[in-house]
Amino acid sequence: MTSITKRATKLTLWVTFGLMALTVIPASAQATVFFSYGPQAGPPGTVLQFVVGNCPRGAGATDGVLEVHSGPNVSSTVLSSTPFTSGAGGSFVGSTAPLPSSTVGLKAVRLRCTSSGASSDGAPFAMGAGPGPTSTTSSTSSTTTVPGSTTSSSSTSSTSSTSTTSTTSSSTTTSTTIPPPTTGGGGSRIGVINSCLGAHVKEGFLTNGFSQQLNCGDARAIALADTRVGVVNSCGAYYVKQGALNSSFNQQTQCNDASAIAVSANRNGVISGCGAAYVKEGVLTNGFNQQLNCGDARALAVTDSRVAVMNSCRSFYVKEGALTNGFNQQTGCNDTQAIAVSPNRVAVINGCGALYVKEGALSNPFQLQLNCGDAKAVSLTDNRLGIINGCGAAYVKEGALSSGFTQQTQCGDARAIAVSTNRNAVINGCSALYVKEGALNGPFSLQLNCGDARAVSLNGTT
Repeated sequence: MTSITKRATKLTLWVTFGLMALTVIPASAQATVFFSYGPQAGPPGTVLQFVVGNCPRGAGATDGVLEVHSGPNVSSTVLSSTPFTSGAGGSFVGSTAPLPSSTVGLKAVRLRCTSSGASSDGAPFAMGAGPGPTSTTSSTSSTTTVPGSTTSSSSTSSTSSTSTTSTTSSSTTTSTTIPPPTTGGGGSRIGVINSCLGAHVKEGFLTNGFSQQLNCGDARAIALADTRVGVVNSCGAYYVKQGALNSSFNQQTQCNDASAIAVSANRNGVISGCGAAYVKEGVLTNGFNQQLNCGDARALAVTDSRVAVMNSCRSFYVKEGALTNGFNQQTGCNDTQAIAVSPNRVAVINGCGALYVKEGALSNPFQLQLNCGDAKAVSLTDNRLGIINGCGAAYVKEGALSSGFTQQTQCGDARAIAVSTNRNAVINGCSALYVKEGALNGPFSLQLNCGDARAVSLNGTT
């Protein structure tokens, strides 16, 4: 295969990649230092694990220090100080000594680089008297995501997104707070690209910690399936891993040869550097099967039984079954802005910005979900439909396509959306990530603080 790349349409994948070529943004390119730590709450004796993204090498014995203060402000005395020596690119992964006894309450956390003088403050550590440290994401965000339960079909809309399994949203921030991995809760996964452009995935309960997949500065896109993680790294190469989150990545394309990606449990898709679409089936070492020629692929989505593409004239095609089967045309030229597929559904935001979805056979008629101008993004499974509408609000419906939407956020408070069979994820207006599980009118669980969510992917989503 000569080249494999895909044009990422507005909101779809920031791919995480590259154990083969991990890179970190140098301090010279950024005024602030990026770091994460966890857990964010626990009693005296808790050990904090922390990851540093860009503390430059200094002339002295240490390159930086992680400080935990005795109070909620960095003006308070230092309770714990952990020096460290950076590795290549200024990166470091390590842990503190057990935190000494202190009064119950919030403890300011600051990372300082001794060479550059750069520093960054994380969310405060919550010291309590309870038994053992917890591994939950910070709850100090001031976001206003509203999990409303009103039903409306006239004000729902979806954001135009590429055809892969992740949605994106830009943000600026100076620090990230990601707890280390814990276990339990089954195989549901959440993939994120955070503010320092690192890639992380958590598995199981919403309160579990994230597992780092790519270092700061090395993640351009991420896509998830039940047993696979696909990423595009900073050099534009595509990597996929299968099985456990701590397993190794398998390189799929060379640098500069992946502009968009999609994964399912048994398939990997990519739009190559020349704008051709390729899909492979089965083991990761199998060869790709070309679906569109160079210059003809603008978006791509896959399931184990379907391949969907938007071609160069912005027409939408879907094939079912074998990769060698022919495509079935769904829209005419210039009538497609975004696409999504599931094993039994096909969704398109058309040329006027209306959202249509069909169920069953590819020859079945589409059903209108949002009027012209009201669809900005769409995410799809066989039982759920998530959208961002024209005013920037997120809505989700469950069950029949004729059922009503349930409002998830207010206008202006949704930058990206992803749905799976039992979960909804939203990057809100302040670029915080929230995920809910179960009923559509249930509460959201904060996963990343304001300013820290660039992209999100759920397994089982396109």
